[in-house]
Amino acid sequence: MRLQCYPLSSATILIALVALLAACGGDGDSEVAASAHLERGVELIEAGHIDQAFAEFDAAVRADPRNAEGYARRAFIYIALGDLTSAVADLRRAQELDPDLAIAHHYRGLVFDAAGSHEQAILEFSRAIELEPTLTDAHISRASVFLALDDAESALDDLRAAGSLDPDDNELLLVRAQVYLATGDLARAEDDLHRVIETSDDERLATVARQILAAMP
Repeated sequence: MRLQCYPLSSATILIALVALLAACGGDGDSEVAASAHLERGVELIEAGHIDQAFAEFDAAVRADPRNAEGYARRAFIYIALGDLTSAVADLRRAQELDPDLAIAHHYRGLVFDAAGSHEQAILEFSRAIELEPTLTDAHISRASVFLALDDAESALDDLRAAGSLDPDDNELLLVRAQVYLATGDLARAEDDLHRVIETSDDERLATVARQILAAMP
């Protein structure tokens, strides 16, 4: 039995085209929605609202299950909450979707650091920096591990790099000043402490800087 072909009406063709366009636009809409959730989540983290940020990152993953950044960002919240098991699961998924996502490597480094695997943490932070040299937080995280390993010089290299990327970060300047002190570089320590006092809007930071200056030899 042969199938008969009937000519399609213009109305039928139009309906088919509308359906096709809607299907094609679905993924785009999901990506836009996920991006909006990610943007709001990052803003909430910066404002210190961890729980609300988690809800946004969770919504991003639900809107677009193939969004690697969504899994990585949600993993960071899990790390902050001490749920390393969930963090590892999300980071594994992020890596499957995008092996070269810098923040995922950074957060993997945080997990290794929390587990006491300092060398592996350094490798992950280094990979994050290789992929995204302007990732200030990865420099700071790697510096923290170097300090834990009593490698102050390597820590200072990272803190100087971070400082050049974000020269207005007074918390970073305060930390760097203390590392300079530990290595005996009093002049650079004083420079950083004076910058904190002169530029910080946070009186708490300025007070700490004054106290350190007053205690210096």
